[in-house]
Amino acid sequence: MKKIALYGGSFDPPHLGHVIVVNALLNSREVDEIWFVPVGKNPRKPLYASAQDRKSMISILREEMFSVNSPILLEWSQMEEEGVSLTYELFAQMERLHPQHKFYMVIGSDLIEDIPNWSHAGELMQKRTFLAVPRLGQKTKGAKSYVHYLASQKIANSDISSTLLRELIAKGKRIDGLTSGGVARFIQKKGLYQASE
Repeated sequence: MKKIALYGGSFDPPHLGHVIVVNALLNSREVDEIWFVPVGKNPRKPLYASAQDRKSMISILREEMFSVNSPILLEWSQMEEEGVSLTYELFAQMERLHPQHKFYMVIGSDLIEDIPNWSHAGELMQKRTFLAVPRLGQKTKGAKSYVHYLASQKIANSDISSTLLRELIAKGKRIDGLTSGGVARFIQKKGLYQASE
């Protein structure tokens, strides 16, 4: 049985912060594989790039930033869903499609206190495990049985975000070093994120 970390998000665009999280997961040896799972719709914020453009950018980032043998996969199923992507439904779908694996959800430590408000929160907290990535300035508020914190010394914290990249691009500023070169070139070629938010 493989232990799989599901790394969901908008990845709009993907950036160095995402790479740092994956590196921390690889070094933690908590899981055997990491699956990028970009959402089709985000219940908390709008999406700015099309599903196809986000697929292309994530594929470029994976190819440029990780070795061929890295246990990192790209899982597109949530992008094909019509409705909003919910954590409970993602767990259920992955367990149905891959019953031979054990799944964990990667989240930022800033989201932990919000889990009790999520859909099917009771089942999530009783039967699922979250791998929490430390956020800059975020303090943990006690142990929770359903949360496993990645040790802070195993990750280089970063406040790089997709929002930051979109804001820089909209202002005509450079994003060199904040994402892979290929992703930056793709964004420029496609004219993504040019309009002010």
